[in-house]
Amino acid sequence: MRRGKIESNIEGDRFVRGVFAVFGEWAAAAGAAREQQMKGSKAQSLRYQVEKWLAPTTPVHVTAFGRTRSGRARYVCVETWQATGSHSLFFFQHKDGYWHVFPPVADTPQ
Repeated sequence: MRRGKIESNIEGDRFVRGVFAVFGEWAAAAGAAREQQMKGSKAQSLRYQVEKWLAPTTPVHVTAFGRTRSGRARYVCVETWQATGSHSLFFFQHKDGYWHVFPPVADTPQ
């Protein structure tokens, strides 16, 4: 009788290990997906694009922002000063949420 009880505990341990193995695989996949999503959202941010195009160590100031006339896309103009002079760049937010240094293509009626 006692032996049967030990075997059932061993089976229970196998079950628990199996559940944790499956959970571990799921958690690893979820972590990888979350990391990819974070990378995507980082690349999507205006801050990331400003640091990519302009030196991240120099102070940057927003000099203009608003929406374009055609398409109503958001834009931001940032300026930085260096020994060589000031540099300004316009950034445009596209429909997918990403910011780029080129404006989005305007929707035209067909």
